Amino acid sequence: MSEGPGAAGRPCYSVATMTERCHPEVEALAREEHALASATGAVPLACPTRERWVCAALAAPETLLDDHAQCELKAASNALAILGRNPERDELVRAMSALAKEEMVHYRLVRSRLLERGGRPSRPVASPYLKGLGRARRGGAYTLLDDLLVAALVEARSCERFVVLARGLRGPAGVRVDGSEELAAFYERLARSESGHAQIFTGLAERYFDPEEVASELRRRSEIEAEILESLPVTPRMHGGHCPD
Repeated sequence: MSEGPGAAGRPCYSVATMTERCHPEVEALAREEHALASATGAVPLACPTRERWVCAALAAPETLLDDHAQCELKAASNALAILGRNPERDELVRAMSALAKEEMVHYRLVRSRLLERGGRPSRPVASPYLKGLGRARRGGAYTLLDDLLVAALVEARSCERFVVLARGLRGPAGVRVDGSEELAAFYERLARSESGHAQIFTGLAERYFDPEEVASELRRRSEIEAEILESLPVTPRMHGGHCPD
């Protein structure tokens, strides 16, 4: 039985075709990092994270961890919000309830890491990145598609940033902070743990909507996401931008 504008049982859209739309630097990194390949196989990222953001983020590791904890909390809340707006969709309810639980586990892990480093968790604040991703929503019968694809982009970008943070801490010219190796291993574990989250959202999108339409809309939104990062200032937040002051 179909549960939305698309029909259940359609063949999945070829993620290989979608990957071709990734920025070449993202593709190159994904070939070396299996966790990132899983994320970008589902979601094409149109720009790589810039080195200036990595340097800014690792220069303020406690600020980054605090914002990261907020992101995990927001991800759990978002999963429950999507569930609450679509309680009639059994597969979505199962996926979002499981995801919310996992994100809360990650929240506790990041919060604990922050406290171990002497930081203090703060209340969530508005994200200019998320606000930007809310642009050009289609609404109406496509509200669910909007929700799923925005979430997929956030998850794919987060996975990419976990990978570049770990590399930034371990590279030959890596940023040295207290507990660099432990922090790098922590980000690597999170990249592996969260690598499949983008696929959860794109898989649901392809179940409830036409897969070719999903792919087209995802590419459009990926370009918007890249524009947002290039326009936002560099800050030590998980989704801080690339624009220098």
